[in-house]
Amino acid sequence: MPILNRAHSNKQTNTTTTPANINSNLNHSAPNLQSQNSNSHPHHDQNRIEQSISNQEINQQEDNDTKFKQLLSVLKKAVGVKDLGNMRLSLPANLITPMGNLEYWCYLDRPDVFSAINESESELERMLAVLRWTFTKDSKFIHGPICKPYNSVLGEQFRCWYDVDPIKIDPITGEFNQYETTSEDSTSLTEKHNEERTSTVTTSNTNEHNSRNNSSNHNKEKENRVVFLNEQVSHHPPISCFWYESRNRSNQVLVQSYGVDQISAKFTGTSLKVFPGELNKGIFVRLPNRDEEYQITHPTATITGLLRASPYVIISDYTYITCRNSNGDGNGKLRAMINYLEESWIGKPKFLIEGIIYEINDKINEPMEYTKIKQVPNELIKVRFKGNWREKIEYEILGSENENSTNSKLLIDLSILKPLDKSIKLEQDQEINESRKFWKDLTFLIKSKNFSEATKLKLNIEQTQRDLVKKRENNQKSNFLPKLFDNSIWKENGKPLLIESGSVALQKEFDYVFS
Repeated sequence: MPILNRAHSNKQTNTTTTPANINSNLNHSAPNLQSQNSNSHPHHDQNRIEQSISNQEINQQEDNDTKFKQLLSVLKKAVGVKDLGNMRLSLPANLITPMGNLEYWCYLDRPDVFSAINESESELERMLAVLRWTFTKDSKFIHGPICKPYNSVLGEQFRCWYDVDPIKIDPITGEFNQYETTSEDSTSLTEKHNEERTSTVTTSNTNEHNSRNNSSNHNKEKENRVVFLNEQVSHHPPISCFWYESRNRSNQVLVQSYGVDQISAKFTGTSLKVFPGELNKGIFVRLPNRDEEYQITHPTATITGLLRASPYVIISDYTYITCRNSNGDGNGKLRAMINYLEESWIGKPKFLIEGIIYEINDKINEPMEYTKIKQVPNELIKVRFKGNWREKIEYEILGSENENSTNSKLLIDLSILKPLDKSIKLEQDQEINESRKFWKDLTFLIKSKNFSEATKLKLNIEQTQRDLVKKRENNQKSNFLPKLFDNSIWKENGKPLLIESGSVALQKEFDYVFS
């Protein structure tokens, strides 16, 4: 039962404008001051506006409190359940964010950071680049509240892309010289795909910012396109496979990432603990031209603050990033450890981390021998880093050339890296089982606050899926076959493999241009 972030959902959701929507927008718009009585006093008008805003904020808070009470009443039924992921838990429509799970549950919040992984010729710098991207995959939890999206149906797919320039980093300070930004009031690409809405911020040494706006309509000025494919390959337990790929304008594959998403969750009565499922072996990153593959394991996330109706995420345990040859023969190169420090029960959370990058010597130790930072011999450690996984993280390269220097560099500043908007095909160009198209009617009802009809439709969809399962069983065809991924490979090693139809779907996203 993924619990996710919804900070940029309005920017990413394609909706059809209807008279009902127009009326709703008019009813919630700011007062038309020109139509007011000419004798009304501006000071009184301002007071009325401020009072209206204050009442709206109070009503919104009361609505949120009511939702949390409803959610807690549902979660109480799950106390003692070993894994909520295997539990049939149906929530009413008013507790659900109108967004497909496959769209939300991704690690590409910052495709510009992902696209830069293969930029350096230095093995150590590439590990640092993977480390940066690893931290950005949690940007959704930093820059937005927590929510519950739709449960994915079997065979559902989500496809999108991003046109970006890779981040550029100052080699002296580690500061970002260039990174992608997104406008807070930008509209969805699928609504106004010809509008300029993505910009690249370039920072000079004087900290002045210059931005250039470019069309996101298959932006030829951007260096790379990053494509994201996701497919639900199992419903019970819920499992999906994903594939990310970055290419330059010459169609050269720069970076690939793939993996199996299966999470387990447990409600303790006061918090919700989320951790990787049995078949989830982590995120794999491959650099095709360098014979390198990185495996990134998942830590444990805990959603707390539920009883106070102000939930937030804390992360615990370790994340390991191990660089191996692409053939998987175990001949490791470098390995990183991220230790998410335990939070105190007293006071506010600090969100602190510490970590190292060390050299793997296969003649002395196996890549998986060390599980704690203190176990690693100092002579093997290349880099130490520390900081706040919601803000700034700094690192220091160790070695003879740096032994007289105590200056550290900025690894990443997560406070400025908000999730970027996704680019998605127009609805008429989407397959029937793509998330936006599949859920569009339910999304419209929820956004219209017609929760009664939305709940009915949601229950109908769930019943239809159960009927399809029975039909396959009766026809002795209970084995579902994914359309994008090989159905056997991912079960063996957690590494999904695209089949021919998956490769075709991938290429379509790289070729797509808004007409």
